[in-house]
Amino acid sequence: MSAEERKVLQVRAMCKVAMGCAEVVAANGSRDHAFEYERETYQKRKLRAIQITNSIRDRFYFETALQSVIDLCVVANDMDDAGKLFRMISVDDIRRALLKSHPALARSA
Repeated sequence: MSAEERKVLQVRAMCKVAMGCAEVVAANGSRDHAFEYERETYQKRKLRAIQITNSIRDRFYFETALQSVIDLCVVANDMDDAGKLFRMISVDDIRRALLKSHPALARSA
């Protein structure tokens, strides 16, 4: 397995772990302590996943990792970031898969 492939798997795993926080962020609009913790955890994990993704040089692997980050953003209802990241996708198969999973991204295109 190449270093690029390992980074993609690392991003996927990080995003999968952050999904629980993302669900709390999307469902809870309150500003209690527990919500703030979940929001901060989501933001930190998203940022770290983006940092790892940005270190990937191969375009296909980069966009494959980016797809996981976009999925995470959508779960958190963080559509501004999801749209910004979606506009970076140039691989047609990845764009189609994202649009199939998240039709709202079409407004970002």
